[in-house]
Amino acid sequence: MTKAGMKRKWNSFRYLSALLVMVAAGSCRVADTLSEDEIIDFDRQNWSYTLRFLDPYLDVVVPDLDVEVSVGGEVLSLTSNADGTIHFLAPFNNQFEVSVTGQGYFSIRRRFTPFNESNSERSKDIFETFVLFPEADYGTFTVQGKAEVQSNLITAAREAATGARFSVIIETGSGDFVVPVVAGADGRYKTKLPAFPQVSYRFIYETYSANQTLAINRLANQPAFPQTLPSIVQIETTFDPTFGSVISVPFVRPVFATLSDNPTGPGALKASLAINGNISSGGVITFVLVSSSGLGYPASSTTLPVTVTSLEGGSGAIITANTNVSGQVTSLNLTDGGLGYPAFNSNTNKVSNQLFTADLPNNTFLGFSVVQTFKPGAIIVNDIYYGTGSSRVQAVN
Repeated sequence: MTKAGMKRKWNSFRYLSALLVMVAAGSCRVADTLSEDEIIDFDRQNWSYTLRFLDPYLDVVVPDLDVEVSVGGEVLSLTSNADGTIHFLAPFNNQFEVSVTGQGYFSIRRRFTPFNESNSERSKDIFETFVLFPEADYGTFTVQGKAEVQSNLITAAREAATGARFSVIIETGSGDFVVPVVAGADGRYKTKLPAFPQVSYRFIYETYSANQTLAINRLANQPAFPQTLPSIVQIETTFDPTFGSVISVPFVRPVFATLSDNPTGPGALKASLAINGNISSGGVITFVLVSSSGLGYPASSTTLPVTVTSLEGGSGAIITANTNVSGQVTSLNLTDGGLGYPAFNSNTNKVSNQLFTADLPNNTFLGFSVVQTFKPGAIIVNDIYYGTGSSRVQAVN
């Protein structure tokens, strides 16, 4: 055994011996019958706790605070006196928890570890100072901004992330507390935070969900074009700030052509037609081609009608198809290119994959706090953008 270990053992023995003498002085029978564990348990009773509550900006104590203390499972409800203190007796516990609410101060919950034994020196009187954070301008700064999300991919505009939530955790070194924030119907929020020196701020952004509007060629479990036609749908989408990647945004041409008649007979197969990017800047279809000829259409037809569909407007196109003796589509006749179709037939979805971003970092993802002193009265803008999403309830193509 080391010298330090022998010293601790001797000090513990000396303390227990002294306590045994004290108990024996009151009752020889008790001293004779108490075990060492019972003596220690006797010593753990009736500890005196005093907590003082301090406004560190004004350097004054704070009376009339509602205080809830939890010690060893027992909960006490107290009020700070004119000296800004509370006092209570309770069994010794390695840790106790204090919750404080009071007009003009942030509600806060903090855990204290009141006692660390050093050799044989100890006291049953515990005194702690509890630092409060005032809600007034002299002790706060403002964080405000807007929360937006790409819940409609067929427009480049961003939408308000109504009800978006995040939390600011203030790490003081002697305990943390959380300020929850919720964006309003317009996606905007405004909150006050303590401008206390030498603390860290953790911004924890919560996952957001919305029904996202987007163009798709098909759901992942559906057959490809022309069996399944492009469409605009709404799919429940999750926007996870901690995910670190995004799901794909499909490339969907808004204008497509299909044969009005369905093929019949053995081996019937739909033909596939393509307009691709062949629409002028004036919205006129300039060319259409046969991607696959299909099988089972009326043989040797020169007037098989073609339907042109647009997800983004336009009308007037007239196209017919020609078939051979086997009922396969061989060519197309573009009689009228119509007008008002989306130029170049580019993607109906107007945004690419975009990640979550915020002016103040997402500490869950990055793994560190914002260590910074914010001056009282300062206004910090923290705009939040949830991006295009991290997962959907249905996979799409």
